[in-house]
Amino acid sequence: MNKRTALGYKIHKAYNTILQKENSILHYNFYAYSLLQLETFLHKNGMIDEVLENSGINKTDLNFTKEKLISYNRTFSDVNNELTFKAYFQMVEAFIFQVFTCLYSTYPIFLKKDNLKFDLAYENIFSTSNINEIQNLIIENRVKRTIQSNNISNTLQKFKKVFGFDVNIDDKDFRNIILASLHRNILTHNNGIVNRIYLQEITFHNLSKKYNLGDCIFPQLNDHIETLQNTVNNISTSIFDSISDNLTQIDKYASNLEKN
Repeated sequence: MNKRTALGYKIHKAYNTILQKENSILHYNFYAYSLLQLETFLHKNGMIDEVLENSGINKTDLNFTKEKLISYNRTFSDVNNELTFKAYFQMVEAFIFQVFTCLYSTYPIFLKKDNLKFDLAYENIFSTSNINEIQNLIIENRVKRTIQSNNISNTLQKFKKVFGFDVNIDDKDFRNIILASLHRNILTHNNGIVNRIYLQEITFHNLSKKYNLGDCIFPQLNDHIETLQNTVNNISTSIFDSISDNLTQIDKYASNLEKN
């Protein structure tokens, strides 16, 4: 199997994984919303643990949900919507992570594009004699640094800057995913309350201003989830299609880099 074919296979597998994740989120939503009829009991002592234990939420999210309900007097609906919104955003990040990993593992020459050092912990280098494991750790660290040190718009631009091809993302979807990242940030760091950083980023990215300082986004979060769901689907499909259409170009670009 040549590199071009191998990359196509890996990307197709990653894309199918994303579709499966979406089905999991939709299944979780159906089950979680069936518990909303018990919402009035969630605030009674002894009922929070019982209801949440049967909600299908994993242990980490269970603690997060209980804390939100008690500390911020949130309804189950609000907490569920926050978890769902973040799950959809993490879905597109996970897909980009897998795609970058596929590209780097198929064409390691791309690792030289950013001129970054290959930083690995001592124990990671000397605890294994398997060179493949070390190579995978280098790629994993590079992808993590790329995604964690950049906002979503810069991350998407890496396809052109590092791998030499454009991802044909609709302008509306591009703006929506930037907006979703800002919503995710204030959900995580400011309990869903619009702050000055959010408004500054809205202005910087020339996005439509729908909130004012101090507004809470929870009343509109259902709408944001629906928009994000469509955006994630569109962007994931655009990435998949763009790579599929440019397999030959990617292969030639990597070959030219190796010659220089």
